Amino acid sequence: MPAGTRADGTPGPSDGIALAQELHELQAAQEAQAQGAGQEGTTGPEGRASGSESRASGPESRASGPESRAQPRIIVLTTFGRAGYLRRTMEAGAQGFMVKDTPVERLVDAIRRVDQGLLVVDPELAAQSLSVGASPLTTKETEALQGAAAGGSTAKIAATLFLSEGTVRNHISSAIGKLGVANRAEAVRAASDNGWI
Repeated sequence: MPAGTRADGTPGPSDGIALAQELHELQAAQEAQAQGAGQEGTTGPEGRASGSESRASGPESRASGPESRAQPRIIVLTTFGRAGYLRRTMEAGAQGFMVKDTPVERLVDAIRRVDQGLLVVDPELAAQSLSVGASPLTTKETEALQGAAAGGSTAKIAATLFLSEGTVRNHISSAIGKLGVANRAEAVRAASDNGWI
């Protein structure tokens, strides 16, 4: 099955970062729904539950409510050991990020830790990510590079950002200078590798 295809054959997320974001949004929607369902069972004037009069009590009832469902926990296992991927994956809601060539014992330990509710990050990538630092790019430079990363021409980026083509070229030129690279493609790669776009 090709990447980006769900088990039922329908199109799905294109990569692990998109999958983590999708699952994070699904989890937030489920939590919001669970909070809404919790407000339905308010008590009436005589202290009895309104709505559903026959609510079960005991361990069985706790295990059947929407709040008790185990929320998905995500560990991204990747061949791309770059700080930028780590940053974007964690921002998307993943609880773990490990490189595929990690020894099996460490992977098993990572799975156990995430199951306990802890965050797990490959130590080398964590150190690399900390050394990268914050983005030197302005918001407009970032948006222009994101448009370039998506394959947009200068004209298309300008139309999307409601800027002139000359302004887009200036933002991309400025980003190239700040990143210390030679051209637009290298700027996109450097910003992507560092998690800035």
